[in-house]
Amino acid sequence: MRLNEKKLIEKYISDDINITNGIDIGCGPKIKNKDNCDGQEFQNILLGIDKNKDFEPDLCCDALDINKYFKDSSIKLAIMVHVLEDLENPYEVLRRLVRLLAKNGILIIICPYRGRYPRIGTKNANGGHKFDYEPYDIEYMIWRTFVKQKRNYEIEIFENLECDSFGVVVKKKFDKLDYSYWPGWQMCDDDGSIPNKK
Repeated sequence: MRLNEKKLIEKYISDDINITNGIDIGCGPKIKNKDNCDGQEFQNILLGIDKNKDFEPDLCCDALDINKYFKDSSIKLAIMVHVLEDLENPYEVLRRLVRLLAKNGILIIICPYRGRYPRIGTKNANGGHKFDYEPYDIEYMIWRTFVKQKRNYEIEIFENLECDSFGVVVKKKFDKLDYSYWPGWQMCDDDGSIPNKK
């Protein structure tokens, strides 16, 4: 995690944020190494979550299983630093995360710019990346995740955190959102079924 990315997150870590209500999804290794510059920067403040058990996270699980470990509306701060681009189904992960956020809960997403970082399939591209993003892509994903209702959230874009990354900060304005009808491809109910399909 780079300095400006860390500073952005630190602005949202208040005295009432702790490992019971703050989570770092895709926290990375406890000790940084040359192969992974993203380490567990917020140990003992945010609960570190990663599917790689070798990273020694506080909770070892896939991002898609996050809702199995927390109650709806129980999380005050969730961060995803250079994680969203690695996910196979980012919409579904975001939907589950949004359900976990409390009213006024904050979600911080930091990603590399599509135009400034080697794109998928090009020379020097990160082999783990599944998608390339620009800020407006994340803004659209958030709108869809919040049931296409801007009144449900506030969003702020932080461009140029570093030469190749940007940040998106989302504040949930309502405790519960109605997900009973969820249009769109790859949107799944909690049981894994696709709505309106048999």
